[in-house]
Amino acid sequence: MGDLWLPGPSTHIWNGLVLDFTMTHPYNSSGSPVGLSALSGPAQQKISDHRASNGTHHPPKAFLPFTAGTDGLLHADALRFLWYLADHHGATLTAECDGCAP
Repeated sequence: MGDLWLPGPSTHIWNGLVLDFTMTHPYNSSGSPVGLSALSGPAQQKISDHRASNGTHHPPKAFLPFTAGTDGLLHADALRFLWYLADHHGATLTAECDGCAP
């Protein structure tokens, strides 16, 4: 599906984050669901194919395969990333409401 580079704050350790989007069909040829294993295979393939090349940059770019099924399931790494974003955004809004944010 494609890549999205999120520049974010660059440090001497990481230079942003590359999200590599993949969509897969988690059903076999007879129409039976194969479950989360249909998401793990493509995610692992993306890691094998692309993580090293993102590490060749100086500083390296962090890499996350963002794999979704056509039925709406998300790979665990993609779901963790969304939870992180929601938590970070919620903490920022709470700090703003409490007058703690600059």
